[in-house]
Amino acid sequence: WGLQSTGTDEFLLSADFLDTEIGWVVGRKGTVLKTENGGKNWTLLDSQSEAFLLDVDFIDERNGWAVGRHGVILGTRDGGLTWTPQYSGTVVSLVGVQFIDDMTGWVFGSGEAILRTRDGGKTWVPVWQGSNAIDRVGAHFINMQEGWTVGSRGAIFHTSDGGRTMFRLSSGTLKDLMGVFFADMNAGW
Repeated sequence: WGLQSTGTDEFLLSADFLDTEIGWVVGRKGTVLKTENGGKNWTLLDSQSEAFLLDVDFIDERNGWAVGRHGVILGTRDGGLTWTPQYSGTVVSLVGVQFIDDMTGWVFGSGEAILRTRDGGKTWVPVWQGSNAIDRVGAHFINMQEGWTVGSRGAIFHTSDGGRTMFRLSSGTLKDLMGVFFADMNAGW
């Protein structure tokens, strides 16, 4: 590990890299930074937002989304040079975002909220509203139907219908789970 200078003093919370060279980070006050050389140099991008951004996901060099507090969703189609607000219909903190192609994605957050888009973020539809007992913190989908979410108090949920129904799985812990990744239907961490 080595310390890298980003050129900002803002609190940075999430990073997403396409490969060893190209990546983005997001954080407080709408901060979005991009690197094209593995973090040696960072460029500050104008998100046109003051929101506390909590997660970012890019599916290629052009198409990406960032989410944050108060239901903020931002989308870009030019690698982050310009960002467009997308209406989420919620005011809860959205702590995670994942897209599987340039049209299909999910955001998730406080109070078990899970929203899905099938049109690149033009419209977001709630696919799950829980009891507010669990804060969703991490999610991973391997296709349009199969996905897992994790969160507070050891929560792990699985869906096989794109998030419309969620089945709780046993994690064996009451510790908060912050992230999840599945390589396929049977191998996950």
